[in-house]
Amino acid sequence: MATILQRQLAEIASKSTHQLDLKAKRAAHGKSLLFDPKVAVSQDFNSLYQICIEGYEELCSLDPRFAAYSTSIFSEQSKTEEREQMTVDQNTELDAVIESFLGLVGARLLLKPAQKAVEWLVRRFKIHEHNIECLILTFLPYHSTPLFLSLLSILPPQLPQAFRFLYPSITAVQALPLHTILYTATNNHAFFSAFNQYVLKVAKARHQSSVLVSFWVSVTTQAVDGMISAAQSGREAIHRQRQEDLMLRILPVLNQGLSMRDIPELITGCCVITTVLAAKGHLEDHVLDGMMEALATGWTTQTIDVRVTCLGMLAGERSAAELAQPVLRKLFKFDQFLNTLISASRQYKMDRLALGFVLGCIKRLLGKKASASSVETVEEILHAGLMNSPELKIVIRSLFSTAQNLRMGGSLTPEQQANFARLLTLFAEWPLSSELFQRALKKSPFSQDELELSIQTVLPRQIEPVTLAEDATMEDAPLLTVRSDFDTAIATVANMKPRSESFLFVSASEEFGLLYPTFLHSLSSKENLHRFIEIPAVNRTSSIAFASFYVRVFTGNTPQTAKCAALRVLAAALDGSQKQDIDFQALIPYLVVALMDRSASVRRAATECTTALSQYYNLLADSPTVVSLGDEKDFNPSSTDVENGQNAIKGLVQDVLAPNLQECVMDADMVSTVLITALNGSTSSRKGQVNADVPDLKSARRTAIFAFLARHASTSPLLHVRTRVLTILNQVGKIGSPSRTQILLPWLKQWLGLDASHMTTFSDFGRIALPEFDAEIFRVISTREQDGIELLKQILDGSVTVIRHAALQAAHSRIKEVWSSLKAGDREFIVLALLEAALLDSTDASDAAQIELAMETLRALTLPTEALVALVDSLLNTVALPSGPPAKKRRRTSHTQKVDVNIGSDQTTLTLRKYTTVLELVDNSSPENHSELLKGLFQVLEEIERLQRSTGSTMVYLQGLTINSLLAIVDALKEPKDFAVDRNAINQLVECVKETSNPQVQNAALLLISGLAEWVPDVVLHGVMPVFTHMGKTILRQGDEYSAHVIDQTVSRVVPLLVASSHKKGRNIAQDTSAILLSFTAAFEHIPAHRRLDLFKHVADAIGPQDGLHAIIAMIMDRYPTDNQARRFVADLVNSFEPNVVLATIRQYVALVTDCFKQTRQLSDSLLNLKGKPTEDAHATANNLLDGLANLLDNTLLRSRFVMSFDADLASNQRSAFSQLMEDSIRLTQFLGGRPHLAQSSTRVMSNIFKLLPTVDLIKCAETLLDHNEDDIRHVVLHSVDAQVGSIRNSDLNSTTALLEFVPRVTSLIQKSSNVALKHGAIGCIDRITEHVGKKDPNTILESAQIIAGEGALRDADDELKIVSMLCLATMVDVLQDDFIPFLPLVLPQVFTYLRSSMNEESSPLRINMVNAGFALINAVAEHLAYMFTGKYLDNGFRIAQLSAHARICSGTRKQFYRLVGAIVGPSEIFSAFNRNYSAELQQDSFEVIEEYFDTVKTAILSRPRSVIKSSSTAIFELLLKAFDHRRLAEADSEIDFDLEEIDQIESVYIDVAFTTVTRIDDTTFRPFFLRLVEWTGALPKKDANGRIARATVLYKFLAVIFGQLKALMTSYSSYIIESSSDILQHTSSSSQEGLRLLTAVLSALEQTFEYDKSEFWQSPAHFTPISTALTTLLSTSKSRTLTPYLTSTITTLAAATNSQDQHKELNSAILKLMRSDDAEVRLAAVKTEMELTEGLGEVWLGMVPEMLPFVSELLEDEEGDVEREAKRWVGRVEELLGESLEL
Repeated sequence: MATILQRQLAEIASKSTHQLDLKAKRAAHGKSLLFDPKVAVSQDFNSLYQICIEGYEELCSLDPRFAAYSTSIFSEQSKTEEREQMTVDQNTELDAVIESFLGLVGARLLLKPAQKAVEWLVRRFKIHEHNIECLILTFLPYHSTPLFLSLLSILPPQLPQAFRFLYPSITAVQALPLHTILYTATNNHAFFSAFNQYVLKVAKARHQSSVLVSFWVSVTTQAVDGMISAAQSGREAIHRQRQEDLMLRILPVLNQGLSMRDIPELITGCCVITTVLAAKGHLEDHVLDGMMEALATGWTTQTIDVRVTCLGMLAGERSAAELAQPVLRKLFKFDQFLNTLISASRQYKMDRLALGFVLGCIKRLLGKKASASSVETVEEILHAGLMNSPELKIVIRSLFSTAQNLRMGGSLTPEQQANFARLLTLFAEWPLSSELFQRALKKSPFSQDELELSIQTVLPRQIEPVTLAEDATMEDAPLLTVRSDFDTAIATVANMKPRSESFLFVSASEEFGLLYPTFLHSLSSKENLHRFIEIPAVNRTSSIAFASFYVRVFTGNTPQTAKCAALRVLAAALDGSQKQDIDFQALIPYLVVALMDRSASVRRAATECTTALSQYYNLLADSPTVVSLGDEKDFNPSSTDVENGQNAIKGLVQDVLAPNLQECVMDADMVSTVLITALNGSTSSRKGQVNADVPDLKSARRTAIFAFLARHASTSPLLHVRTRVLTILNQVGKIGSPSRTQILLPWLKQWLGLDASHMTTFSDFGRIALPEFDAEIFRVISTREQDGIELLKQILDGSVTVIRHAALQAAHSRIKEVWSSLKAGDREFIVLALLEAALLDSTDASDAAQIELAMETLRALTLPTEALVALVDSLLNTVALPSGPPAKKRRRTSHTQKVDVNIGSDQTTLTLRKYTTVLELVDNSSPENHSELLKGLFQVLEEIERLQRSTGSTMVYLQGLTINSLLAIVDALKEPKDFAVDRNAINQLVECVKETSNPQVQNAALLLISGLAEWVPDVVLHGVMPVFTHMGKTILRQGDEYSAHVIDQTVSRVVPLLVASSHKKGRNIAQDTSAILLSFTAAFEHIPAHRRLDLFKHVADAIGPQDGLHAIIAMIMDRYPTDNQARRFVADLVNSFEPNVVLATIRQYVALVTDCFKQTRQLSDSLLNLKGKPTEDAHATANNLLDGLANLLDNTLLRSRFVMSFDADLASNQRSAFSQLMEDSIRLTQFLGGRPHLAQSSTRVMSNIFKLLPTVDLIKCAETLLDHNEDDIRHVVLHSVDAQVGSIRNSDLNSTTALLEFVPRVTSLIQKSSNVALKHGAIGCIDRITEHVGKKDPNTILESAQIIAGEGALRDADDELKIVSMLCLATMVDVLQDDFIPFLPLVLPQVFTYLRSSMNEESSPLRINMVNAGFALINAVAEHLAYMFTGKYLDNGFRIAQLSAHARICSGTRKQFYRLVGAIVGPSEIFSAFNRNYSAELQQDSFEVIEEYFDTVKTAILSRPRSVIKSSSTAIFELLLKAFDHRRLAEADSEIDFDLEEIDQIESVYIDVAFTTVTRIDDTTFRPFFLRLVEWTGALPKKDANGRIARATVLYKFLAVIFGQLKALMTSYSSYIIESSSDILQHTSSSSQEGLRLLTAVLSALEQTFEYDKSEFWQSPAHFTPISTALTTLLSTSKSRTLTPYLTSTITTLAAATNSQDQHKELNSAILKLMRSDDAEVRLAAVKTEMELTEGLGEVWLGMVPEMLPFVSELLEDEEGDVEREAKRWVGRVEELLGESLEL
């Protein structure tokens, strides 16, 4: 199990970003959506940014919302941002921006621009690692596209838990199927939650798309369906728990989705999910109530249908019929709910929702906020047929339950009781519910009579129409029990006397209040009704009382049954066959109102009454008595007009009303339509649209009818009757003009003088709202009658007093309605009157309301030009102000400076109010359509300036209104109309810009100045410069879109005029526009980053980039010399122009820099503000400019654009311009050469200018400049070509050809010029060209080689020239190869001479360069002409290398020389050379020299085949024998200065080479050498003991290596050294260092051969005995403790090599004997040896313990302490191995 530390380290490793793992970083950089990994890896962020930013810019053009990201994730700065270096907070902020962008771009992912933009986020911000969840969810709707596969390919190995379902698709590299997503959404709660939250987050940001929402709805709906199915399995408790979990997951999502009311698609989706959830989830009512409440919140016209449909479905799933109160409250608040419900019912089942709504209406009807509208709502639902029988039964039961509560003691207000009665009557009368109503009534605990008594109304009992005809019967009427209280009631009123006045007056309310309940009781039976009709108070003998009582009943707020009964009583009274002398024409208006009733039953009864009246008129006498029900007078015909009087009224009833009564029953609006059509006559537009029989009446009759109705409308005691009649009359046209003038307008004027108390004189006061009546009565004013308009004007100017504010409001409303039809003079009068009323200075509350009303009306009117002009003119006449500037004499102010005017504070306040009001009206009236205001508004602006000085106020608001209006007019006009804009007007605008602190006013003034610039350019230019200066401090620093628009307009309209003026005057444009440019550049750092580029490009375009671009970039470079952001901006700005323009700009820029150094500065003084500054400041400025230009020219994009610009058509022009630019830059660099602080920057500029050119064109320009007389220029040109060569690709044929053609020109320069520096540059240039493209044309290089190898180069006296010549020749060797052979005799001896002389000199950089250059040439020859590098060339090379190594210089090139000759030169030649030069190497007395030398030997051996080594083995063996004799020679020769440690190191090198040789040859070759080597050790005379020891030492060290490395392969070779080894072991003393070293070497070699003996070689007695004897002898004679470990180890290894017990005993006996030696050191060595043998051989050796015991006993008592202690250790180890004690 892993430890905690291991787990922590594993976690850290999993999260590591591998900052130092370059391979991992490279692989991560290759993760791309668009590019193959191989391509992506090679892309840098600059090039990638250019690709991706194009896509982003296209996105911005498609949707402006993308522009918000230009300053963050798509800014220039984003190229350098590294997420790993950001803080946690910064990364969090970045994540928010990225996720917001992904949500917005998700809708367009299939577009290439979107993919490019996302590519940038992947590559730069690694969103596939840091924003995995958001990225996957953004791409998920496109799961079946190749784009999603690209995403899968770049996802990291470890995905979040919610997205591990992607692993199979990632592994299989296949599209993600939809069923996988559905399964995951159903079963993976983490994914389901993440998906939902992502969609809600995107929707909340309003970034959603139809693709995402539809995909989400599809997945979520099916997932919810699956979750419900899964939750319904199992036990009840488990089922309930699963269902609760599902609700907790999905309901919050639905609530949030439904709250986003402005996203219709999301609302629709949530409704679909809700429907599935409710239909399959079997949810409880409280859950459904919550869902319904969410649905009923946030109604919009786009989602109301789907919300209501979903509500209907949820209501159908509820068990309770009543809806929850919160749901009902929200439904009641929405006006369109009922209409939508009715519409939805045509397609979906809405009965349960309608039922719940009706029950809610009933409850509301009985609540505190009771309203008759609830009854109307229920009636509409019934009419629409939304409820079936089951629902109707529930509603009726609810009604009866409420009625029962009332009977049990409940109480209702009169209004509630009346509404409840209407509701019961409605269900009792409605055909589909009447039968159900009667059935329910029979089952109820109360009778119908009791029900009627409790609600104080009479319910329908299928009563036949009541008639007073003698033959009338009541056989069809139900038998009712006459209640005893009716007798009581009728007795109360039986003795009442008939009234002489109408019951319609309010004075009759008390009597009516007694009679009306009795009338209701009488409806219970025909008998009772008949008794009531006959009482004196209301019988027919009193016509007025009789008619007015029943009129008040059927026109009042009474039950429908009562209305019907009253109308039928009247109809019965009018029915007869005798002549009648009473004219009931006063009934007609009231019958018209009854025909407009909402109830069809009432309308049907009214038609019966109207029919009766029509028939009644046939029986009417010639001069009847007219019954007056109100204040109206008799309406009698004149003697001259037969159509008037009775005939007109009779025609109204019989010809107009009677033929259309059946249509009136069906449609409540039909009667008004018929009357309006009839009164308007044949010209009525409605006539053809009315489905009725409307006669064509003559005008006189129509006039009479209108007058009749108008008089009743003005005199009826019932306010609602007046309203209904006026509604009809107000839709009648010209025919009503006389009556409107003579009747209605006087009545209106009278009405205006009545106060609120008079309203109570109407008996139906409160039934209709007074504002409604006021509005209707004012509609009698028509534009056809001037009297009405005059009345409105009198109301406004106060000539007519209006007592009530509501009436005044109605008057203003009528003004608005007729405004468009008024004459111009009337409108002008009204506007000024309204303005005066609005400016009324009063604190009275009523006046305040009047002021507010006047202001509201003014603002609501659409003011024509004449009215606006009148308003503006009224401002100019407000205060008498001086009209001009002061006298010219001694005047010190400008024309714009007006005389201050002192105005009183009250008058000032009034004036400011008036200005504000009028200017607001102008501003709101689309001033662009009223050009006539232009002159007046400029005068107003001047007046505002005077007021500003007078009051000390800024008047910002007034200035803004005026200027905005002027701006609108100017923008709309293409040229001024009859108005000349003078300089004063422009100066006023300039002052506004300068003095105001309000940015809106500044913006508007600037735009206005820009617009006027096209009209009066000279006037504008005269005063515009201060504007730009002010802009730099204000508007340029704003980041909003409008400010950018203002700047754009100002620049585009004003600057070109200034440029044109400069052109015209022949002046320098940059100088003339310097003030403008200074304003912009000074504000550069304050200009929002995302605005800068477009702004400055626009400025440059306006000036002309050829004239102003260089000035802009120079000013920025000078002002912000160290600001990297400014430098990047300049690069972006320059790259936005064409290359030819940029080239001209750079030349102008260089000229500007040059101007800084002139004695008399011109352009630089203006542009760079150097005038009057010291020379040092000018030089500092120039340095800033040069440094900035150098950085600009180093821009990669700029270079690439220049390269692309050199096409066939423009190449010559471009080269010519570049040549001049190059010459200018060179001269500038030369001029600044003596100023170190400037020379570096100028050199960079020059270098980068050269780098701008494509190679071909650079060479063409260089050829031109090589003809220049100045060597400095030619030198710089050569250097530039040299620098450019390295960037050329071999596939670029044009460039390579141009370079090769350039070589002869340079070569001739070497021959002709005596300037060493120039020749040096020329040779270096040839060197670079030869290296890169020389192989394309060797002949050209060959010609140059001849010159360089001659006197003018290689053989020149100058060392630098020698060095560069050798380097160039080295390059040429590589190119020419065999063609260079003729030059070897000339070149190599000269090089060897230079190198030998350099070795004798003191160390210096020049000396090192000389040696390196020489070695470079030698190495090139050795590499490419190895077969020529032999003999003396090779020996000289070795000699030079030895000298270099001894001098410890140029190790790199020297080692390269060794490596080359060792590997390339022929074997016979190289190995012979090794032998020839070894002695010289030895003389260097340097380990490093010898080590390098033999490393070369080793390289030579390893780099050649075995067969070659075998054939060269003689030479190699000779070299090895010489090398092995190094120790002897060093000891014998005092001139060879090596210490012993160095000799040991050197011998290790020799042995390594020897071993390498052994591995490359076979036994037949090596064995003779081995024998020779063994013989070679003893070949010296015996007297040369030291020499023999030295040779033997190196031999055995060599044997130890080969025995140890080659192991058993070398065992047989041991036979050659047995004798020698035995002799050395027995006769060599260990007392000397040489002897000890030899013995150690011998023991090491023997131990190696003993250890790897696999063939029992050492078990042979002939082999074993001599060596064992020699070893025991050495053990007895050696007193060196240093040697003892080697000796005991060797003896142990020998014992282990043999399995012979005899040999073990022999060896053991020899060692035991040594334990009794007199020498303690020998005894101690013997004990250690036995100890080592015991350890090494274990039980094999312990078999000889009995033989050892006597010796051991003696040792344990040895007088030498070391021996005794070692013996005890040995005994202890023996006992440990044996497991028992020796008992010694």
